[in-house]
Amino acid sequence: MTKYEIHPAAELFPMMSDIEFNGLKADIKQHGQRDDIMIWKGQLVDGRNRLRACDELSIEPSLCEMSEELDPVAWVLSHNLHRRHLTTAQRAMVATNLATLLHGDASSQKSDSSIKLSQTEAAEKLNVGVNSVKRARKVRAKASKKVIAAVEAGTMSLNAAEATTKPKASQAEKAAAKAAKEKAKADAAEVKARAKAEAAGARQKIKDDAAEAKAEAKAAKEAAKAASLTIDGQIKNLKNLIQQHIDKAVRLVDDLNFVKPDHAKREAAVKLLQGVKLW
Repeated sequence: MTKYEIHPAAELFPMMSDIEFNGLKADIKQHGQRDDIMIWKGQLVDGRNRLRACDELSIEPSLCEMSEELDPVAWVLSHNLHRRHLTTAQRAMVATNLATLLHGDASSQKSDSSIKLSQTEAAEKLNVGVNSVKRARKVRAKASKKVIAAVEAGTMSLNAAEATTKPKASQAEKAAAKAAKEKAKADAAEVKARAKAEAAGARQKIKDDAAEAKAEAKAAKEAAKAASLTIDGQIKNLKNLIQQHIDKAVRLVDDLNFVKPDHAKREAAVKLLQGVKLW
């Protein structure tokens, strides 16, 4: 591979993983090189993995000189997109390489529209969404080489790769967040306990009020009964007193008649007193 300069188009797609390369190497050893290694103006455009396998197997590689009129970028895209089974994340990562290759480093562009245009073109060529390309660009700019390699190999999603680019909270921030969470939990428990206590107090007050009202009703009933008994007793005493006076009056009339008998008056007085007695 040191005999040829690597064309930028050849680097649009990542090198094979160790497992994939070992499978290719075993296939070339058993069946020979199936596809030529493409050279354009002395630069290697396609076949880096095949050339490496041939070097390690000490096999003379089969090369093919491309016409200078051909577009090496279009050729690489056309052949590799059909040859490889790429995930959305892998295509997005290739699109970021393509945007840089076709329009230069987008970070150096002065116009946001030119950056968007390069990403849009790359997205269309790789059949992937522009948002995925933007996310892949962020991963390529901020993620570690290990993470980038994993996404390019198809073993890590863009979501997982993006997560590694987010700043981790410091220990102090974690402690503060934990303390805030515990405080919120304690406050909620306090509110719940207060509400429970207030509800229990309200129930007890209702119970106490009911008991007090019952006691007051009982006392009122007893007072009414006592008052009733007192009135009845007074009436009874009054009747007894009246009866005593009547009896005394009858005796006086009898005594009077005994001293000076007047039978007609006596009978009239007795009838009158008897009527009062009956009343």
